[in-house]
Amino acid sequence: MGLRNGPHPRPRCLPPRLPPGGAGRPVGLQARRHAPALRGVELPHLPAPPRRPLPNALRSFLMDQNVIRVALWDHAIWAMLWSSRHALLVGDVRRAAYALMRCGRGATMGQLAEEIMGIPGMRMDEAAAYSDWEDQQLTHQQIQYACHAVFLPFLIAVELHLWEYFL
Repeated sequence: MGLRNGPHPRPRCLPPRLPPGGAGRPVGLQARRHAPALRGVELPHLPAPPRRPLPNALRSFLMDQNVIRVALWDHAIWAMLWSSRHALLVGDVRRAAYALMRCGRGATMGQLAEEIMGIPGMRMDEAAAYSDWEDQQLTHQQIQYACHAVFLPFLIAVELHLWEYFL
């Protein structure tokens, strides 16, 4: 996730804050079982696209020193990105959450969601985390995991003003 530094470090459009108690929470697996009309869009099987060089706009975003990238992940992914030819540095939200709020160093996504954002009961399927992400047809659990893995660090970054922490 990228947050821009600059004269206006706080984003102007914040996502809606979820009320305590979970009212208004995003639809999860439980609600999906009871409302078949809320099923996710199923992607058709597509052949893998040929590998192309990064577009210049994406390359400039990735190399921009004014962009702070945050995520939830392990050291293996961090090492892979750092050793890439772009030498990307990505801050782990858990490190900042520990320093700023004394959340557990190895906190899960669900624990961070509850402690920082007040979103109770967010559980992530670890089997989805370690599943085959190269498969052409991702499961609902994989898509949900990927969405949470991207959106939760963004929400936490906004809540904790991580652009101030990582500077």
